[in-house]
Amino acid sequence: MEQIRPEVLYFGGGAMSLLGVIVGQVIQYFTTRGKLKHERQLKIFDVLMATRAQRLSQGHVEALNSVPVAFYGHREVSDRWYDYFKHLHAEHLSREVWDIEQNKLLAALLLAMAKSLKYNFSTADIDAIYYPRGHGAIENDQQVLLKGLAQALQSGVLDVRLIGELKNEESPKPEGQ
Repeated sequence: MEQIRPEVLYFGGGAMSLLGVIVGQVIQYFTTRGKLKHERQLKIFDVLMATRAQRLSQGHVEALNSVPVAFYGHREVSDRWYDYFKHLHAEHLSREVWDIEQNKLLAALLLAMAKSLKYNFSTADIDAIYYPRGHGAIENDQQVLLKGLAQALQSGVLDVRLIGELKNEESPKPEGQ
């Protein structure tokens, strides 16, 4: 029986140690990457849930636009997102029908996201939104005012003129200061 020389054992042990370190680093990389992806998905879901009654808010729009990238590979979420996206660009429906369909499609998207994230939500959980009436009244009043102002400016009913030049300088200081 041939004996193995000690230097071969030493080299083999060193190589195995190095291989163990490399494998450990690769495992850590993929584990961290998976955690970061999951955290991003959770953040997007949280924002969409928190803003589901404020669909014109910047946070809602940004989170909605992030869904295809963050949930890439989640077929059900991607399909529900695409259905919702198509509906947001639909112009052939009355406002009332469009709103009902929008609510239904957003709920389907949120349910698919919840399922993907291992939440056991129901449609009732998604539909349960606290949104004070005052917030809705303020949003409606703002829309009415903005539309009215835009129409007045476009039709010429409201005449707006600039007097003097607009300068990007500091305003002059009053005399005596």
